[in-house]
Amino acid sequence: MKKNLYKIRFTLALFVAMLFGATNVQAQTTYDLWIWGTQVTEANCGNLAPLADATEGTMTYSNSTKTLTLDNVKIDKSGSINSINIIRSSIDGLKIEVVGENELKNNGWSLIDINKNTTIQGSGTLNIVNTNSDNFGIYVSASATLTIKDCNVNIISPGGAIHGLNNESLVFDNAFVKAKGSKNGSIYGFANITFTNCVISKPAGAKVYNRAICYADGSRIKDTVKIIPPYNLKIWDTPVTEDNCGDLAPLAGVTSGAMTYNNSTKTLTLDNVNIDKSASTNFINIIRSSIDGLKIEVVGENNLKNNGWSLIDIDKNTTIQGSGTLNIENTRIHDCVINATTSATLTIKDCKVNITCSGGGIRGDSNGDIVFDNAFVTAKGTNSGSIYGFKNITFVDCGIAKPVGAKVYNKAICDAGGNIIKDTVKILPGSYYALWIWDTPVTEDNCGNLAAVAGATDGTMTYNNSTKTLTIDNLKIDTVGNKNIIKSCIDGLKIEVIGENSLKNNGWSLIDVESNTTIQGSGILNIENSSNDIGININVSDTLKIKDCYLNVTCPGNGIRGGGNAYLIFDNATVTARGTNSGSIVGFKNITFVDCGIAKPTGAVFNTLKKAICDVEGNIIKDTVKIELGIVNNYYDLWIWGKQVTEDNCGDLATVAGASEGSITYNNLTKTLKLENVKIDRTGNKNIIRSSIDGLKIEVVGKNNLKNHGWSLI
Repeated sequence: MKKNLYKIRFTLALFVAMLFGATNVQAQTTYDLWIWGTQVTEANCGNLAPLADATEGTMTYSNSTKTLTLDNVKIDKSGSINSINIIRSSIDGLKIEVVGENELKNNGWSLIDINKNTTIQGSGTLNIVNTNSDNFGIYVSASATLTIKDCNVNIISPGGAIHGLNNESLVFDNAFVKAKGSKNGSIYGFANITFTNCVISKPAGAKVYNRAICYADGSRIKDTVKIIPPYNLKIWDTPVTEDNCGDLAPLAGVTSGAMTYNNSTKTLTLDNVNIDKSASTNFINIIRSSIDGLKIEVVGENNLKNNGWSLIDIDKNTTIQGSGTLNIENTRIHDCVINATTSATLTIKDCKVNITCSGGGIRGDSNGDIVFDNAFVTAKGTNSGSIYGFKNITFVDCGIAKPVGAKVYNKAICDAGGNIIKDTVKILPGSYYALWIWDTPVTEDNCGNLAAVAGATDGTMTYNNSTKTLTIDNLKIDTVGNKNIIKSCIDGLKIEVIGENSLKNNGWSLIDVESNTTIQGSGILNIENSSNDIGININVSDTLKIKDCYLNVTCPGNGIRGGGNAYLIFDNATVTARGTNSGSIVGFKNITFVDCGIAKPTGAVFNTLKKAICDVEGNIIKDTVKIELGIVNNYYDLWIWGKQVTEDNCGDLATVAGASEGSITYNNLTKTLKLENVKIDRTGNKNIIRSSIDGLKIEVVGKNNLKNHGWSLI
């Protein structure tokens, strides 16, 4: 019994010893990280600075985040040659967090040695110096990837600043790095070297070649390699950095002048620069920017030429400004001169910009804006368009001076017909109205005396923009040329006629309007064109109203012409119109008479099929059409054998139809066409009855016989 008691006590003691032993093992958890040869454990990870004999700062390790933090650490092990790393890691995913100013020195093995993926990062600076000629600053092995990100790292080590063993990778991500390895090379031995948002700034022409960073000729660099984040700006495909920004001219092959960039003001200055890249086709922009708020300052006379991609390419808000001139030319037909993408706003302000391109002039991506602010601009894009692809085109203290009738339409600057202009668009400073007198834009400056602009020999012509009124007062103009005396795109323009006015031309139409316009007043307007063109022309689906005035129009071509979908209203007006070759009043979807009507020729009516004033047979009248007060012409959308039914003829339509018996009448109040014992036998491509009256009733009385050899009878 006593022996068993001893056995139980011994077993219990052994169990307790094992239990406490296991606890001690857990307390000594180690990590695959060594500081100056001492392994980091759960016990010492909160204060690692003493392990490396740091004279300042702190060094800690958090295993939960795999983060080794260096906070203003100073370690100097350069006194004698040794075979120890200050930091050695086999932790996959280790982050070395750099806080403040950190200095590591050694005279032996590499200061940092890693064989698993590691990132050096943080807001601070890490300075590494190895005075041993046969070793490295940072050594990477076992196919690991070293990433240096968002921090400053400076390394000097004769054997090699950053060295990979064989299949390792090195990534610089938005990092500031200086590395010098004077004996074997600064950065070498890596299967892959990658740059994300940073570039090799020095030496000039440095490149990744043969697993190292080398000179342009392929030899390994052993002097300082400088890697920095660039500005979001490239000159001829070379990133602009803090090192080269003071002299960018060589990057672009400038033959004269200076090009600099100031990042504090986001200003790229072109000072009398001459660049010609037109000798051969290329796919490079001279200026490529992603800087939001970039200002391109133009000083003196600047000339940029290319035969390739757009010379200026932006995807962020940019302003071209300054006291100088910028001449830009691209000879490549499939591209443009200035390209604005990703909803950027391009502003051209207070400067002169001249653009020519076989392809496009200034091009947007349909979502961005362009603003012309007190600018002198000429733009020509002969293949695709001069200025196009912008959601909004805005003018501040300037406007479109040429071509005449140009307007903003469908995200582009277009001609009067809505076609993108591919010839020169000219924009000049001043307050421009969409009105031209003899091809000269009407502005705030000249609107008070337009008679001189038109070459008037008598009378006055003025424009008031607040009332949209062009007043002609006893004006006499006699000109020759393919220009309009009056050209307007002003919606709601009123041409006020005072006294006796005479406009003569031998060329284009004397009045040409693109928007709703009224000719009105107490006076007389005589218009004569001796050319086979037009007297008054309205192109689009707007309305020309002639009201309360006397108008006389003569022309060998057309008298008053619409574009097919325009509307014409005569309101209490006295008008004569003659177009001896093509028609006196033609090309209108509808013509309305208010308190006036067609007096001559007898039987003349508005024919909706011909869209013109026609005779009783439906022929367009080419002799004088006279419209007088007090005449009522009620036209109905009903035709009998090609002749329109009116208030005058509606009581006897049988004659119109060539009936041999019976009667045909029309009552517009009841919309009833009555056929009573009618006999018609015709041959011809006309309808006996043609109607566009909604709700027409054809009342059949007695026996009616309709025959035709031609088009449908009804």
